[in-house]
Amino acid sequence: MNKSYLVIINVNYGCRVSSTDEAVQDAFVDKWVQDHIQDSKDILNKPILITEFGKSSKSSGYSVEKRNSYFEKIYNFVYDSASNGGACAGGLFWQFIAQGLDSFRDGYEVMLEENPSTVTVINQQYKRMSNLQ
Repeated sequence: MNKSYLVIINVNYGCRVSSTDEAVQDAFVDKWVQDHIQDSKDILNKPILITEFGKSSKSSGYSVEKRNSYFEKIYNFVYDSASNGGACAGGLFWQFIAQGLDSFRDGYEVMLEENPSTVTVINQQYKRMSNLQ
């Protein structure tokens, strides 16, 4: 595949959005994330953020446990890259909302007060990334 479209001199970092159709998301996320991290390192020579990832509570079969597992999977890719000098510099899930902002609920929201197990997953990633030198 020709990836010359990735080389943009005036961009200081690459940012990829990993939201896709829920039914196929799990089938390709591993390769998708790994390929984009590698392309950022090999082609762009710039850091990448894995952004806007999540699981929708509006999807069939959704559970908080599945969302937490998905966050952990993405965070492991981020950490593995960052801890080994790779291009991935962080991950940002979609979306954090505060109490009282119910009109912004889209199924992907994480409200800290309602999701203590997800807060634990996020906090674990924060601690791992904070300890990198």
